[in-house]
Order: sequence, then structure tokens, then C-alpha cells
Amino acid sequence: MSRSKRYVIALGSGYLQLLVNILYTLLSVSLALRYLSPEQFGLWVVILQISTFLTLLDAGMDGAFSRYLIDYKDNRSGGIYGGVVKVACKIFYLQGVLVLLVGLLASFLCLYFFKVPSQYASVFQWLLLGQCSVCAFSFFVKICSSLLQVHQRNDWINCAGIVQLAVSIGLMWIFLKMQWGLCALLASNFIATLLATMICFYGCLKHGFFPKKDESRTVAPKLIKEIVKYGLDFLLANIGQQLLTICPTLIVARVMGWEAVAVWGIMNKPFAALFLFIWKIGNYSYPILSEMHARKEDSRLQKRFFDVTRLGNCLAVIAAIGIIFCNDLFVRVWTHGQIQWTRLDGVVLGVYFLSYSVGRNFNFLPAIIKQVGALKYVYLGEAIIFIVSSMILIKANGFWIIICCLIFGSISCSGSYAIYKTMKYFDLNAKEIIKINAPWIKMFLLLCSVVYGISLLPGAPREDLVKLIVLITVTMVSGAVFYWQYALDRNAQGDIKNFTVKLLRRLSGV
Repeated sequence: MSRSKRYVIALGSGYLQLLVNILYTLLSVSLALRYLSPEQFGLWVVILQISTFLTLLDAGMDGAFSRYLIDYKDNRSGGIYGGVVKVACKIFYLQGVLVLLVGLLASFLCLYFFKVPSQYASVFQWLLLGQCSVCAFSFFVKICSSLLQVHQRNDWINCAGIVQLAVSIGLMWIFLKMQWGLCALLASNFIATLLATMICFYGCLKHGFFPKKDESRTVAPKLIKEIVKYGLDFLLANIGQQLLTICPTLIVARVMGWEAVAVWGIMNKPFAALFLFIWKIGNYSYPILSEMHARKEDSRLQKRFFDVTRLGNCLAVIAAIGIIFCNDLFVRVWTHGQIQWTRLDGVVLGVYFLSYSVGRNFNFLPAIIKQVGALKYVYLGEAIIFIVSSMILIKANGFWIIICCLIFGSISCSGSYAIYKTMKYFDLNAKEIIKINAPWIKMFLLLCSVVYGISLLPGAPREDLVKLIVLITVTMVSGAVFYWQYALDRNAQGDIKNFTVKLLRRLSGV
């Protein structure tokens, strides 16, 4: 199977999993609220948050081992591939044991920290231990998903995720109807996780991704230290990114109050969903581009890297325009007018979405070439700049000033570093980097003009729902036209045309 075909299949299955995840979230919340009391549901939410926090104990090792395995998977007879897999299994096992120990400690500490009601104390402890055990189990078997990613078979991971979500929601409904209470959520989660692991294990077994006995030898301590350092470097970068996600909410709560937190949280739901949609474009290209780097296919790596960033950036333009013109209407319709958001807030949020997405798309490069460099400090610096500037300027200025501080930090730190690293590695000058970024900039200006012009036409609908439908339709149709022109090169356009013709002929029976 060619690289491009593996990428398209992975991206398609990834988007399908994203859709299933959205449906799972909606259904699971409805089921839980139907069969559980608000207090019980709140306990489960806290337990999930704690177990999610424990995944940080991975310390970047999963990504580090996956990246280095890509370098050695083409020469498995040399023994390094098998040796690195063995070391990864040992470290993942130790991390799983650590998760269990921390979970055991947390089951006692959190009982008092969160002031769990006495009638739920015992249940809370056992459920937290159970959920931490599920989390630890996922560490023990993490090598399966790592090997699938290394060999560019993310479609197996996505299919396992889809099955996991489907089985989990089905079993949750059955167990809740059997009046298992909170245990229904834990039991359905464990069984679904076990089934997803079996699918990933079978995928590795079927394609021969596990090393044979004669394909393993002792790995030099120097290489292990290099892998661990690489993982810890990215852990620092991830901490900075997490701060950028968490701190705005905390600052809004401190300065503007809890009602403002509710508005901020709801208005950022579309932001998070759209970013995840765009992030997958770069994420699924990562193992393919890393393989090109390992094989020293430098010219192809440069071309494909800019192809992927152009696809992601142009898609980010469509999403940003949607946030600018539709986000306030969408939330107003969604919440039946209970949540209000100004147009200025929407405009600056859309601009931030675009700047943040472009920077993240280009910042895949350090991971691909294994040169983290200053990136491990860049996001931390960006978070510090945001915290200081927003705390100084936020008073009596509203949400838009917070978002402007985010924009300033994004452009001055991660965005600037992304452009600098790209220019340095590919030996580009300022004129060449401007030419590379010109398509999505032109697309943004044109699409913004079209949607804004349509919104000003006389006779435009006044009802929020109708206006929202019209603006979304205009954004999507116009965005598709511009995306075809600016994001896709002639080869991609030709492939899509040929695929469409073949599909139509097959459907028509010709």
C-alpha cells in the first residue's frame, strides 16, 4: 500500500472516529444523567479528570519511542528495532505500575481534597482505583498502538477506537438498565478498552510488526538516553501547550467571575472541535514524513511537508472564517439565547484560531527531524507572556483582550519559531517563505470578503437560525471553491477527478 493511500485511509478513519466520539459524548452524558443522580455523575467526571491527568506520567516516552523506531524499522535484522521495542515495553510497564501507585495514593488524598460525601466515599475510592487500573492497563499494552503508528497503520488504531466507543456506549446502557449505578461506567469502559487492545494486538500480529527473536539485541545506553531526552523535551513543550489551554479559563474565573467562565467555556467548544479536525492532517502525516527523513529523502520531505501544511492552513482558514461569522450565532441558537458573545470577541477568536493552527502545523517539523531545540521552551514562554499580559490588561476590557494576548503570544513565540525553524532547516529565504504561505493568506482575504459581503446584502435573514444556516452554507461552498484552487496542486486535483469519475461509473454500473 502506497504512502498516500495509507494517509488517506488514516485521515478518513480518523475523521469517522471523531464523529463517533462526538456522538458518544452526547449519548453517554444523556444516559448518565438519566440513570444517575447529579452527585454520582459529578463523582465520575472527577474520576475521569484524575485518570486523564495520570496519563501525563507517560512523560513523552510514547512519542519518543515511536519516532526512533521509525529510523530502524527498515533494518530489523540489525537488532536495534527489536531492542528498542523491548526497552519501550519495560518503560511502559514501569509507567503502568507508577500509575497504579499514584492512583492508590490519590484514592485517599482526593477523598478529602474534593470533600466526597460520606455515602459515596467507599464507592469513590474503589471506582478511582478501578479507573486507574484501566489507565495502567493501557500503559502495559501501549506498544501495540505505538507499532501501528510507526508502520503508518493509524487506520487500525482508529477502527479500534470506533469499536471501543460503540461497545462502551452499548454496555453502559445495558449495565445502567441493570441498575449497576456507577459501576456500569467503569465496567463498560474496561471491557471496551480490552476489546480495542485486542484489535490493535491483532493488527500488529497480522502485519508482523512485533520483532522476531533474532531481530533483537541490547540497545546502547547512549541511544536510550537520547530517546528519553527527546521525550522529556517534548514533555516540556506539551506542558506549555496545556498551560495555554487551562490558564485562560482560570484567569477569566479570577477576574471576571464564574458566569463569565460559563460563557468562555461554551464559546470555545467549537474552537476545540475544529482544531482537532485540522490537527489530524498533520498528525497522520507525521510517521510518513518521519520515514522520509530517516531514509534521507530530503527533496520529497520538503515537498510533502509543505503540501501537508498548505492543506492544514487552508482548512484552518475555512474554520477561522466560520468562527468569525458564525460562532456567536451558533452558540446563541444552541443555548436558546442564554449565552451572548460579541462580534468583536468572535473576530479576534477566529484570528487566534488561524494563527495558532498555522503555528502548530509548521511546528510538526522539529518532531519529524528529531531536533526539538528551543521548542521545549517556546510554548512555556508563550504561556508566561499570555499570563502576565492578560493579568495586566484584562480589567474591564472583556474577553477580546484575553484573546488578543493569546494572539500576541502565538505570533511572537510559537508562530515565529515555526517560521524560523522551517527557514533554517530547508535553507529558505524570506521571499521563499512568503511564497509558501501566500496561498492560505490569499484564501483568507478572499473568503472573508465573500462571506462579509453576503452578510451585508439587503434582504439578509434576521432570524438567528436562518442566518446561521445561510452563513455556514456560504462559508462551506466558497471555502470549498477556494480550497480547490489554493490548497490542492494539479496532481491532487487530477487524482480527485479520476477517483470521482471511477466512483460515478461504479455507482451507475457502467
